[in-house]
Amino acid sequence: MVTLPPPSPRSLIARLSSLTFGAGLMAALVPWLAIGIGLTRYEVTAPVFKAMNDRLFLSWFKAAAFDQPLIGAWLLVLFVISGLLLVNLVCCCLYLPALKPRPQNRSKPLLLLILHLLVGLVMIGHAANMTVGYKTARIKLLPGQSAPLPDGRQLRLETLACSFPPELMNSEREQIRRRMTRDRVRLDENHADFTVLRDGQAVDAGRAFLLRPYRRGAFRITLNRFFPAEPTSAGAAEAAAETTAGAVVTVAENPLHEPFFILYAVMIGCFMIYWAMTEFGGRKQGSRDGI
Repeated sequence: MVTLPPPSPRSLIARLSSLTFGAGLMAALVPWLAIGIGLTRYEVTAPVFKAMNDRLFLSWFKAAAFDQPLIGAWLLVLFVISGLLLVNLVCCCLYLPALKPRPQNRSKPLLLLILHLLVGLVMIGHAANMTVGYKTARIKLLPGQSAPLPDGRQLRLETLACSFPPELMNSEREQIRRRMTRDRVRLDENHADFTVLRDGQAVDAGRAFLLRPYRRGAFRITLNRFFPAEPTSAGAAEAAAETTAGAVVTVAENPLHEPFFILYAVMIGCFMIYWAMTEFGGRKQGSRDGI
């Protein structure tokens, strides 16, 4: 195996891989995220973050960053800090003990290297999950209504079953979550049937439940909540006479969504294995040495 020579204390890679550089980036990231949380609660900027959450970050950034310079600058700095953390991680990997020709204990250094690589892949996966495919949130439909999708297709709500009490449908999202108990709402009794059309022809159809999205490969329809039908809403007078509720859905297509969360689970599993090897392996070594 080809190994790199030990880095010179003044080399660029040595500085980028240093614990001081990584700790400094983490120290900058925490308050920067806290600023973002504060902005989501500020009356002026909260709607901007909601609009950002309705789309992929990259598509929002391209379309609205110049119109919202404060949020755009915050997001850009967040990307820069995250990118530098990834650089720090890659530079650290170059000089891990597993890359030495003959380490004394091969298993722990190798697992440590795998952990670093997994963390790097998760960071890249986060970026890809925010940029690949598309996402359209808060689509409000009554039975029989359609909405355009970014890929040129259309989503039509065919029928829905809703056992929500009216007071729950009119509540805020946080109140719905607190009051949505098994006694009040049965999840299998609340669903929506959709048809996906291209050029007026049905190309897909399925049913989405609350807390159980409809999936077809990378395509996903999430049933977020119901809303009461109002005859005064645009184009809904005829439909509202036949139904009492409509559906609010999120439509997304991302081929990396499922692999990303699987990778996350693998990373956590490796962390647990490494912790167990360090914790219990160290105790066994200490007992053999008479400690």
